[in-house]
Amino acid sequence: MARPSGIQFLNLRLVDNTDMSDGSRKLIVTEMLRLFRGVTRQWLEIFPSSQFLMVQPTFHPGDLKDTDLRCFILRNQERSVVRRLRGNGISLGGGGSYAQTDLGAVSEVYDSAFGADYVTECAVIFHELMHNKLQMGNEMHTDGDVGFGIASAEVEDARGLGRRSLGINGTNERAMAKVLLKPVRLYSGGWSDRIPLLYVLAYWLTDSTQLSGHSTVPCSLGSLLWPPNSV
Repeated sequence: MARPSGIQFLNLRLVDNTDMSDGSRKLIVTEMLRLFRGVTRQWLEIFPSSQFLMVQPTFHPGDLKDTDLRCFILRNQERSVVRRLRGNGISLGGGGSYAQTDLGAVSEVYDSAFGADYVTECAVIFHELMHNKLQMGNEMHTDGDVGFGIASAEVEDARGLGRRSLGINGTNERAMAKVLLKPVRLYSGGWSDRIPLLYVLAYWLTDSTQLSGHSTVPCSLGSLLWPPNSV
C-alpha cells in the first residue's frame, strides 16, 4: 500500500522559564530535531501506510493536543512544577524530572544544571519525554526493551556527563517511535499557575502523594497552593 501524501506534524512544546536568548533557543531546537530524526525514521518503518511524520520543536505557545510532547525548561529545581504538584518532599533528578499527576503528566529540566552545555540539556529533555510517552517511572532506566542509552538513569542525573555518555541508540529510537502518537494527558498549566483548590484538598486529605517511580512522601498544602516565593 502506497504511503499517503502529505506530512503530519507532531508539536514538541518547550516552555521556557529562563528567558533564554533566541540563539540558545535555536541551538535547542536544532539539537531536538537531531535527536528525533532517527525516531521518525523508525516510525516510518513501523507504520509504512501512514503519512510522513515530522516532530516540530517550538517555543511558541499553542493549543495543546494529547498527542503533543511538552517539557518545561526551568531555571532551577526551586521552580519545579513536579514539586508544586506533588509536594516539597519529592526527590527530583539532578537535571530533570517526570511525574504523573491528576492534572496530567509533567516533564521538566533544570537549566542551571547544564551551564552552556545544550547537548546534555537536550538529552535530558528527550529522556524526560521518554518517561512521558512510555508512561514509565524509574523502571525505564533498566528496561532492556527501551534500550538503556539515553533512557538510563545517568542521563537524568546529568552530573559529570560527557557527550559520549548521551548516545541515543536504535532501541531508544524504536521504543519512542512506537508510542510517538500515543495520546497522553499532559499538564497544560504554566510553572506559576495556582493549583485548583479541589485538587489541593484531595491530596491534603489523603495526606500523601505519589511520584511515578519514587516513594510516597507527605504532601505540603502550602507548596501546592502557591508557586515558590524565593525565585
